[in-house]
Amino acid sequence: MKVAEIYRRLPVIFCTLLLAGLLWSRALLSITEAVVLLYGIILFFTQSFSFYKESIVWSLCPLLFFGLGLYQKNNIELKDFDYLLTLAAYPSIAFLISATNNKQRIQIFYCLIAAVFISLLYPLGWYILHIKEAHLLYGMGQSLPTFMDADHVRYGLFICSGLLVLLQYKLFTKKIQTILIVLLVAVIIFMSVRTAWVALIIILSIQLFQKTKWQYFLLGFFLFALICLTTYKLVPTIQQKINYTIYDWQMFNPKVYTADFSDGARRNINRIAWEMITIKHQSNIGWSNIPPILQENFHQQYPTKILEYGWPFNQYLFWVIGGGWWTLILFLIWFLYPALSGWKKSNNSLLSWTFVIAVSCLVECTLNYQYGVFLHAFVIFLLWHDTKTI
Repeated sequence: MKVAEIYRRLPVIFCTLLLAGLLWSRALLSITEAVVLLYGIILFFTQSFSFYKESIVWSLCPLLFFGLGLYQKNNIELKDFDYLLTLAAYPSIAFLISATNNKQRIQIFYCLIAAVFISLLYPLGWYILHIKEAHLLYGMGQSLPTFMDADHVRYGLFICSGLLVLLQYKLFTKKIQTILIVLLVAVIIFMSVRTAWVALIIILSIQLFQKTKWQYFLLGFFLFALICLTTYKLVPTIQQKINYTIYDWQMFNPKVYTADFSDGARRNINRIAWEMITIKHQSNIGWSNIPPILQENFHQQYPTKILEYGWPFNQYLFWVIGGGWWTLILFLIWFLYPALSGWKKSNNSLLSWTFVIAVSCLVECTLNYQYGVFLHAFVIFLLWHDTKTI
């Protein structure tokens, strides 16, 4: 293969490496993002191709907003820029996707779908070989082992991104596409990651609402609810996850902290974070000051317990504590802008993915994690371009 041909295919090669890093290696993901950022900057200054400037400007905003949570610290250290490195994935991926043409984006969609289905071999294969152990895990509120360092929440979103692409674009014959969509919906329900369940409902609702008459939409909604009720009765993983969730909430006690109940622990930590903002007025303290101050407030209420987390389980609380209410407003304007753009251009996929990530941020600091930022950025920028010819 000639050098020119390799150079022409670089965007697709980079995207393949990014997906491989997402599933199997944080180091590969980080290195590829850094190389991609350099590649995009070089192209920006040396070649005349059409950048989708709206997405480029949008991708740079988080880097500016990072400064709203940096200046509070007197002695700034290198580690204080960790969050900036996480946010740098936005311009990195924006430059890369902007350098692709329509044909290359189709190839990237195929790579994404292939990565989703290949990655399913691990959790589903493990379930088949360890059925009893799997049911025991679900009974304790856990999930199947997955790639992405067993980050089942972000992995559930990754599967949903594949479903969204299949619902939005005709990449295969109608029969094959339908089979793939049904398989992904079944897997998302079966794996019982609650964030993925909510994402599934959002994606199906937005994607189908404008494509069907409201009578058929309501009928489909009731059929979906009936299917969910049936699967709850028949599928052990779903039954155990829901039963554990109910038990977890019934056992919640704000005066007692235990990491054994994941929802209860999250509620206690978020309550402490909310009290920091509303009662102790500990907002606008800077990104790097959040972990130690959260730890301090936690130990005041639970002296004998150890807090293993450095952030609240809510992205919006994190933004307020780190940068204040104005920072939250600026982040929200930036965050929701793709949804507004999608609404104006009847791009339901942009609207869907923005709301999926927004809802996940209610129970996770999704955009503080490398995986979360990558999934947000990669899917958003792929969907942002004009893909009417696909």
